Formats: sequence, structure tokens, C-alpha cells
Amino acid sequence: MTFYSPMSLRRVQSPHRRRSTVTRDDLERWFGELGLDPAFVPPPIRPVDAFEKVSGPAGIRITYPLDPQPPGRRRRRRQDGQGREATLMIRHVRRDSGQIVRHLVREVRDEAATRLSYDTRLAECVFHRDNPPPRTAQDRCTSLPTAPRSAPSQRTSRTRCRPMLAGIKGAYQRHCTYLTADRFRAVIKAITDLVRRVRQLPPAAGSRASTRP
Repeated sequence: MTFYSPMSLRRVQSPHRRRSTVTRDDLERWFGELGLDPAFVPPPIRPVDAFEKVSGPAGIRITYPLDPQPPGRRRRRRQDGQGREATLMIRHVRRDSGQIVRHLVREVRDEAATRLSYDTRLAECVFHRDNPPPRTAQDRCTSLPTAPRSAPSQRTSRTRCRPMLAGIKGAYQRHCTYLTADRFRAVIKAITDLVRRVRQLPPAAGSRASTRP
């Protein structure tokens, strides 16, 4: 899966009500309508920051059990120390002036054997910095590896990896278009800090003198 640093981004409506649908242009317009200082408007969204956000340690990951689950029951973690669980996660591989490369990795935790095992490079997520790669490189980045793998890994690629990659791509597009909650918190904090500093300023000397009897 390939990510590019776009020169312009198409604004789309998010179908998720709880997610922000406010763009920087919206916030800048509202500041102008309310007569607020535009210096508090956050800087433009950088696509590389969006990629780092959705593919970093705090990004998307999926955890699921490998042992058969009883039908009709909600999933619960086993307490007998015999369970097996898999986690799909993105891991950083390489960064240079042209691109950032990260791999989709599956970690399998086997409590009975007290062992961790890994399936590496189930897929690649590559961010290109404003310089699209040759067609051959693009084809390599946008497809899942075709090397032979064990049957569980093949099933994982079909049923787990592709939905996760689609989720990462959707999150990247949202982060490139809409302001996130941390940006709103930064704006509110900057304004409240300024108000607090103004309230703590000592009165002017002339004001003190005019109040004396």
C-alpha cells in the first residue's frame, strides 16, 4: 500500500459522526467571523504527520484469538495460561529523504509454550515524499507479498490483513483532511495559557498611582 504526499487534498465527508469533520479552512474562517486572532489557528496538516500518526505506535492494531471460540459467547481472555492470541501491527523499517517504509507484522503469543513468534512483512506501507516512485516500485508497494507462506498466514492475509490495510488508508485520508482532537486541544490550551498570563500581569504603575488617596 502506497501513500503519497499530495499537493492538494479533496475534501470528503466522514461517515463517522464521532470523528471530526472540521478542516483547517473551516477553523480559519470561523476565527475570522468571530474576530479571533488567526495566529491561534493550527498550521497546515502535513501528510507525513498523518502517516506517522496512523502507522505509528498509537496507530491501528488488531488482536484476535487463534483458538476456537464457543458459539454464542462473547470473546473472553482465557485465564488458564493456555491461550493463543495474534496481534497485527505496523512496524517501522526504514526512513530516508524519499520515503518511509513500514511493514505489517503478525505477532503470535502462545501461553502454553511460553513463546512469541512472528510473521514478518505481511504487507508494506510506504509513504513517498512528493516524488512518486517508478511504476515498478509502485506495483511492489501496493500488493501483498506473493511468497509462499503457511496456511494460517494465508488465511490471515485474506481475512485480517486487507481490512486492516483498508482501515489504515481510510484513517490516513481522514488525518490529511480533518483536524484531529489533539490539534483542537492545542488551540484551546494556547488560548487559555494566554488568558492566564494576562490575568497574572501586575497592574501598571500609573494605575497604582491613580488609586492612591
